[in-house]
Formats: sequence, structure tokens, C-alpha cells
Amino acid sequence: MTAPPTGPNPTGLLPDSYDGTQQVAVYVSPEYAQYARLIFKVSHNLGANVAVCLMAVTAGSHQCIDGFPVLNDFLKLAGIDPTQAQLLDGRGGNPVDRVTPRVIDQLLHYWQGTPDATRFRLAQPILGVDGLLADVCAGSATCPGKGKVWAKTGAVAGLDALNNRLAAGAMTIGGYLDAGHGCLHTFYLAVNGASAPSTDINGIIDIGNDLARIAGLLQEQAEARNGA
Repeated sequence: MTAPPTGPNPTGLLPDSYDGTQQVAVYVSPEYAQYARLIFKVSHNLGANVAVCLMAVTAGSHQCIDGFPVLNDFLKLAGIDPTQAQLLDGRGGNPVDRVTPRVIDQLLHYWQGTPDATRFRLAQPILGVDGLLADVCAGSATCPGKGKVWAKTGAVAGLDALNNRLAAGAMTIGGYLDAGHGCLHTFYLAVNGASAPSTDINGIIDIGNDLARIAGLLQEQAEARNGA
């Protein structure tokens, strides 16, 4: 192949016998719920950003920035004050991105009142089972909350060059706890301004795993209090 990857498409150079109607392959995208599941399970940040662009498409625009009014309208529909959040992307990694714990709790409650409640919950990583929470209990004899915590994690971390270590601007986890007898509790945990002892990324991962383990302990406590 010597043709440039971009540029004009000179169809007139095709053989005369080619009429352009022969289909050699077709790709059908999965429903968006499956793509959202991927975003949640492994924190597919590119997909999270693309989600805002897809919102723009629903408003008839090809400009990703036009997805934010759509998101603003959704928050209002869900009974959430959009001024309690700040966003300039879909993944939550921009310096302007902020959200209050109350907004997270309200979002989690909103989804539980929709027909997609179960699908939304199961799309989250499951403690000790899959996604980013699969290995939280690796090497542990016991795993509090295993299979009974559905939660999305979040991390903003970078190099602290002054002290030659990694710093976590924010480490978060939020979702649902199985409190027994069919009861679900929402929760949200966050750590701000933490740091790892070195530049080893495992130090940052340990902070996130600690939060997940706390979520597991909360699940056990909620279940015990509910007499399950």
C-alpha cells in the first residue's frame, strides 16, 4: 500500500467492473449500555469523554462542548442542582472538575428509581469480583463485602517532583452496599491530598484499595445491623 492515509478518494481510478455496491464487511456497534459498562468497569476515560460528545450529537451538534447543556438538563430532571458540580470533561480529570458528595448520593438514588436500576448497579465494578475492584482482596484470607459492593472508583494523581513521590489529589469510591433483605445503601468515600512514599504506582493503588476495603467493612456493618 503506497496511498497516503488521508486525502482525496479518486474513485475514478477504480476498475470499470467495480460498481461500489459489494459489501465486504459490516460493523454493528453494541448498545450504549454495553459501552457504559466498559467505561465503569475499567475506568475507560476516553469513553467517558466521548460520552459528552455523544450527548452533543443528541442535541444536533458535532461540537463536544454542546454536550454539557444536555448533561445540565439531565441533572435538573434528576432533581439535582447542577451548580453543585463543575465539569469540563467526562472523565473528571480536568483541574476545574469538582463535585460534592451530595451530588454523588443524589445520582445514585436517582438511578435506583429508574427501570435501569439493576443494569446500572451491575455495570459498576464489584468488590473482589471484577473490574477495578477485582484484586482488592488478593492475598487476603477474608474479604469483607466481597460480591456485595458495587462501586465506581476515581483517581487524580501525579508526580510530586519536590519530594520524588506520587501525590493523589483525590481518590474516591462511591456506589451501593448490599444491606441484606433486598435493601441497598448508597455510600461515597474520598481522600484528598494523600501521597505515596515513592514514585511506585503501587502506593497510589494501595490508597484506592484501602478505600475499597473500608467500603467492604461498611457493607458488613450495614448487613449486620439489618439482621441479615
